[in-house]
Amino acid sequence: ARRQLSILEGLRRRGYSGRVSAGTYRRMISRDPGAARTLLDRTDLFFCNAEEFDLLCPAGPPGSTIVCATRGPEGVVVHGGPHAGEHTVPPAHVVDATGAGDAFCGGFLAVALEYPDGEPVLIFRHRAADGSVNNEDLRRAG
Repeated sequence: ARRQLSILEGLRRRGYSGRVSAGTYRRMISRDPGAARTLLDRTDLFFCNAEEFDLLCPAGPPGSTIVCATRGPEGVVVHGGPHAGEHTVPPAHVVDATGAGDAFCGGFLAVALEYPDGEPVLIFRHRAADGSVNNEDLRRAG
């Protein structure tokens, strides 16, 4: 988390005022929970899973940061912003879930900029994540 915070602070010192997203993983929170929470608070969009959200936000959702907490086959909970709420995902034949969360992040970010107030963000995200868990050819190549 400290490395991501350092990058973020460098961007801000250089005058960058655009949106910034970040994510986490369990070990990063375990190593330095304060830095992980600071990172969440200083970004515009933050991605984690439900367990990580509970560790970082025991008192509930943060202020202005939009947080997307993935829940595997149960979908995602979006805290804050125009897409706030619980969102389910279509059933998927999971071959390998590696990268499904990253596909979600990429899909959400890419389409959120195009459709900041609409449902297409979540539709696209479902398709991106579903493709990441269903493509056996990628799994064999990897």
